[in-house]
Amino acid sequence: LPFRELKEKGLFNIKHLAWSHSEVLLCRLRDVCLAVTSEVTNLRSKVSYSAIVTLGELFVTLKKDMDSEVDEVARVLLKMVWNSPEFVQKAASQTLRIMVENVTPARAMTALMDMGVKSHHAQVRKCAAELLLALVERIGVTKLADTPRAERTAHVAGKLAQDCHQDTRHYGQEMVKLLLKHQKFKTLLEQSLSTRDLEDILTRIKKKVSAWQEKCLLCGMENQKGERPSVKEPVKKRNDGLKKPQATLSSSKRVKSTSDGRLLDRAKAQAMVPPAVEEMELLQRLYNLLEAKGFQTRMEGLLS
Repeated sequence: LPFRELKEKGLFNIKHLAWSHSEVLLCRLRDVCLAVTSEVTNLRSKVSYSAIVTLGELFVTLKKDMDSEVDEVARVLLKMVWNSPEFVQKAASQTLRIMVENVTPARAMTALMDMGVKSHHAQVRKCAAELLLALVERIGVTKLADTPRAERTAHVAGKLAQDCHQDTRHYGQEMVKLLLKHQKFKTLLEQSLSTRDLEDILTRIKKKVSAWQEKCLLCGMENQKGERPSVKEPVKKRNDGLKKPQATLSSSKRVKSTSDGRLLDRAKAQAMVPPAVEEMELLQRLYNLLEAKGFQTRMEGLLS
């Protein structure tokens, strides 16, 4: 077999062992991971792709046993996020997500902060920011505040929220929004960022909230306009044998039947109109808080 095919077969065997006999790999996990990781940068895209997928399988099956390999694997995969064909980039991003979901969150956070946030490549920073946001949500702000990484997390979130890349800024701002829900992180952000930078981040977040408000209002108005049912409903035809002529009914019964039908239709129409008024009042109240001059008042609007 050609050398390339031998490598692909070897990677396939490692994946198979990971699923069927993971204890065999644990005996020499370091050597196995070094061998697989070295093939990630293979010039043959197919071999590189197979190696990346194999690493994902190792993370899924071995989980926290892979903690010791996180730094090296993250370094290589983050490099492939920008310096490879598109299908390899997607595979690398997917394996990084699998890594974040299966290893100890603290190890993943450290690796992403060390090698992802500091990268000169926008695509790498974007990937790292997205994964860090997922980790912050997974760990929880309260729990994260009691760890030694709290100060660094606040600093990184502020840095990402000001990144030149739009998507990276978005993930950074979402992190800042989460961190501001905890008093310790509020203090750390104020210490880490200048007043001007923090105000700029809050202004950007406020603009997003305002845009979201307008979108919600428009959706509410469209629903109110488009979903209002017609009062008049078509009369269903019945078989002649089952239909009772209207003329045989007394005039009082005909009037009562007609009025009851109209009342029922009107009740249905009122029940189906969406309660947009309450939503508009709530959004207006939130907008007023965000427009306030006082810093604390704006924070209340942001966190409400």
